[in-house]
Amino acid sequence: MLKIIFNLIFFSFPFLILGQNSSKKEVIDNIKTEIYKDTIKFEKNDLIFTALGRKNLNSYSKLYIIDKKYYYKLDIIKEKAVQEFVKEYLSESKVETIEFIEKEKGMSFYGSNAENGVVIISINKKINYNPKVAGLKLNSKKTGTNYSEKNKEEFIIRN
Repeated sequence: MLKIIFNLIFFSFPFLILGQNSSKKEVIDNIKTEIYKDTIKFEKNDLIFTALGRKNLNSYSKLYIIDKKYYYKLDIIKEKAVQEFVKEYLSESKVETIEFIEKEKGMSFYGSNAENGVVIISINKKINYNPKVAGLKLNSKKTGTNYSEKNKEEFIIRN
């Protein structure tokens, strides 16, 4: 369903979808559906760690950016962590705006992690949330990603 919405809507940078014909609930539900469908594709054997961070060889997830400072790739984490992400961020009461950026424009701003597009979610300022879900590691500037930290069993592949 979400892919149909993407195909029907023309993209610009950034594209604010919550002002369109779809309600906030419909957009959030469509994002959740896409995320859960993607989760079925997860295979731990597809993961590698490159100089740029953890990567899925069969990448399928968009880059999710929360409040323009927390960066998540959901195709590099297990189902439980994906569920944490959905529970923490994707509810009507928490989401203020959602922006979609198509692949080409996303990659020019966010690099190869945006190879499937970008979803930027702004959370309501009055809502407290925990950014340390879905494997995110914070750096000293209180920003972070869930793909830059190497697990003990991973080795670096130079690209």
